[in-house]
Amino acid sequence: MIDQKTTAPSFMPDPNAALYEQAMDEITAFGQADTRYVKDEITAGYALLRLAKMNAEDAAVRSQAGHYIEQVNAWEKACLESHNSGRNYLEHELVAFVANQRQHDKRYKLDTPFGKVTVTVKKTATVHISDPDQLLDFVKHSWDEDTQAEVITRKESIKLADLKPAIKIVGDKVVDENGEAVPGLEVQPVGTETPNIKPAPIVKEL
Repeated sequence: MIDQKTTAPSFMPDPNAALYEQAMDEITAFGQADTRYVKDEITAGYALLRLAKMNAEDAAVRSQAGHYIEQVNAWEKACLESHNSGRNYLEHELVAFVANQRQHDKRYKLDTPFGKVTVTVKKTATVHISDPDQLLDFVKHSWDEDTQAEVITRKESIKLADLKPAIKIVGDKVVDENGEAVPGLEVQPVGTETPNIKPAPIVKEL
């Protein structure tokens, strides 16, 4: 295992890093990054103000959309519940009819132009999950970790905090304990500049 004191990279992607890198490329190529709106601190303040207003408008849009989503979900639930009551009634009627007919003919199957009702007879005992939450809770609290790992499905992802002791920076690469470059990781060298744009929240007038 790699010495935990070895320098580990930081994995904090920043949405403005690419913009800053582009500006630095322009400065390298032309001596100055191109700006058409922000020419001084006053126009920079106006730009931040506009961003703050956009952020406030985004929040309002999300709030309004959330309200509509709740309304649509409530409408959907009401429609489905009304259908479910009718569905349960008709399904009961069909099943009861077939059950009555099978009292006289064990091979009876309902067959109409609009659908069928058949009865499957199990020849061997099978297992059916009736309550997934109860089953999961039982397995977690009653079975050992090895068995849990075999039967509980989990979404695979890398925990960066746990990954750091197993990697180190060598030059401009990230390598593992065998010295092999680890794909999907990149080094942000010391001195890397990353801008953070933070427009002040809009304060409502009293």
